[in-house]
Amino acid sequence: MAQALVDRKVSISSVQGMSLSCLERALKTGSEPERCLAAKALGCHPNARAASVLVSALRDQDPDVRCEVAFSLAKVGDAQAISPLLENLRDDPVGEVKSVYLQVLKSLGFEVGLDLVCALATGRAEELDVQWEDDLSGWDDWLDVQLAAIEALGAQTGGSGQQSAVQAILAALQDPDGQDLWAPACQSLARMGGVGIGALERLQAVASPLNKKRIATSLLHAESLLAEPLLCQLVRDKDVSVRLAALDAATKIGLESVCESATKDVAPEVRAAAYDGLNGPSPRTLATGLNDINPKVRMATCRAIERAGQEVNGLSVANRVEQLLRTGDPALLAAMVSACAVSEPGKTVELVEDMVNNPSTATPVRLVCVRLLGTLCTPRSVELLISAANDKRQDIRLACLVALGKCAKAGGARAQKAAQALMAALEGTLIATPAGWMPEEPAVPVHMPRKNKQAPREGAEGHVQLDGNGNIVEKAAEVLVDPTTGAEDTDPVPISTLDAILAPGVSRDEATEAAGIVIDEEDLPYLARTAAQISKRRLSPEATTPAHLDVPRLAARILATLPREEFVAPLAAASQSQDKELAISALDALNALADLNLRLDDAEQHLLHSSQAEDAELRARSVQALRKVATMEALEALKGALADDNGGVRAAALQGLSDLEATDIPYAEFCKDTDRRVRRAAAQQLARQNAETALPILLDYATIEDAVQSRDAACLMSDYGQPGFSIMEQLVQCDDPKSRLTGLSML
Repeated sequence: MAQALVDRKVSISSVQGMSLSCLERALKTGSEPERCLAAKALGCHPNARAASVLVSALRDQDPDVRCEVAFSLAKVGDAQAISPLLENLRDDPVGEVKSVYLQVLKSLGFEVGLDLVCALATGRAEELDVQWEDDLSGWDDWLDVQLAAIEALGAQTGGSGQQSAVQAILAALQDPDGQDLWAPACQSLARMGGVGIGALERLQAVASPLNKKRIATSLLHAESLLAEPLLCQLVRDKDVSVRLAALDAATKIGLESVCESATKDVAPEVRAAAYDGLNGPSPRTLATGLNDINPKVRMATCRAIERAGQEVNGLSVANRVEQLLRTGDPALLAAMVSACAVSEPGKTVELVEDMVNNPSTATPVRLVCVRLLGTLCTPRSVELLISAANDKRQDIRLACLVALGKCAKAGGARAQKAAQALMAALEGTLIATPAGWMPEEPAVPVHMPRKNKQAPREGAEGHVQLDGNGNIVEKAAEVLVDPTTGAEDTDPVPISTLDAILAPGVSRDEATEAAGIVIDEEDLPYLARTAAQISKRRLSPEATTPAHLDVPRLAARILATLPREEFVAPLAAASQSQDKELAISALDALNALADLNLRLDDAEQHLLHSSQAEDAELRARSVQALRKVATMEALEALKGALADDNGGVRAAALQGLSDLEATDIPYAEFCKDTDRRVRRAAAQQLARQNAETALPILLDYATIEDAVQSRDAACLMSDYGQPGFSIMEQLVQCDDPKSRLTGLSML
């Protein structure tokens, strides 16, 4: 074993040396895109040789290449690159590249060259011979460089230059004609430790409410002990928005002392935010919050009780729930019930069982009760949840199924009963289909003729007149007179676009041929449409999916999380449903159970039937599930699916055949399939064979596709070790530019 590890390390070392030489040549002699890719690839080799090659490429003539080289130096993390980066920061005229240099210097933690970065934070630093582009007609790149310089100064967390960095940031903030730098400046100062926090304390004394909020937010980047005194000052600010920002920062940092001090604030929103920041408050503090006059504060206190997660004596939450049952706010009552389940679980069970199916209980409260029934899993939980699953509200029904799923995972007799209820929901026996129910037609706009307007006559040519009630009015044809000659005008008035196109007495074919007009058959109904209006109907704000449809669909998805063989047969039967969404959910559940290593032999006949369905989604999912059916019929079905018209079905068949270890499958031919999914599946299965004869095929697979397939092919070929990297190197050294780019992408 030890010798094998040594051989593996030697092989990896030789491969890395080979690819470094290849990348070095590409970085020196390749085209611009090739040099960019080579620089990016060298960032994946954190060693001194790669750093040396990258440093020498910092003088590349192309700015994009210089950017990629700088980013790769940040990945390599070699401190020897700091001096060359500072030289480029001064000499490189491109402002965008200067910003990249500053980002890299920040990540490397520079200490030298601080005077240059400080100068760029306050000006163009031309006195230090910093070079800039001559064209100043467009956007001033120094503004971006200034922002990057201030962010880079935030990396000065110690040393003698820290005070200089702080002074440079403060000078940039005091520029009356400069850009708004408060947010990045505050973040940089917060990162600089005690010196930066001291500067923020001085700033907050004169800052506007907006900038005080920025100071509070920036303290998220500081150490909690250093940020606490300043947050205590901000949480007492006269502006409510500043106090809220300070509490938000204290909550995220975990400074409960700051939040505790704000629980007696005069503003109810501040008190609520303070309780939201408490994770382990004292019983006295919780009692104060529960007695608050503002319901939002009481709700925040309930959330604090839930976060604490332990019983608390003396709060009398159950009594408060009973007092709120008739006149209390539903949202507050729901929060109280959730808190009661934590602080007084013994008293909660009876309350929840009484409220869950009570029609007078508000919906938010019932939803909380349903959730608690699944968590508490009382002796009556399953029975109550089954009863509530027939509720007319969809959110209640679906919440009951989720709770039943939790009960089914708990174990014991109640778990078995909950599992049976879920199977009954899937099979449609929990909620039966209403007698005479028919699926609704798709909601499409219906064009209704306006009253007193012309409307097309049904079943015959011509038009009819409608009266005020929309009834047909039969009348004699009106005689029209030409005003210029006084003679009778026999030409009918066009009442549709089609009538206007066609001349009187001329057929459609003659008119269109003479005018060079082509009218498709599907255009005729639209052109023949007369004046019409779209009928409107009011949409219900509630979900309209019937109970006998949404319950089985969700039941199938829940059963997918419960690895039991007894669920295979009901799910297989549900996969034959006329409801497509239910069938898809059932097939997805079977595939999920297959991923959990459950055999699907009981579902074989149903899966074979679905694999011949007209719908491609059903076929693909069925074929995918057949990989867990070890029979000759399933194997033949998978082989037959290789000729399917849908690429997803063919890809699923290839994966299934590989899982069944089928032989004589032409994976090489499918690597040239017209569908990308098929090509990828075939390449993956071909690489699993780990035969060197597959390498040229994988190479062809990489060259006919874009960068996504190049990366996939590189991952597959890297498993071959040195032979795989040798082929990639041959690509980089060939004459074809596209092949070279593919090889560099793979490396």
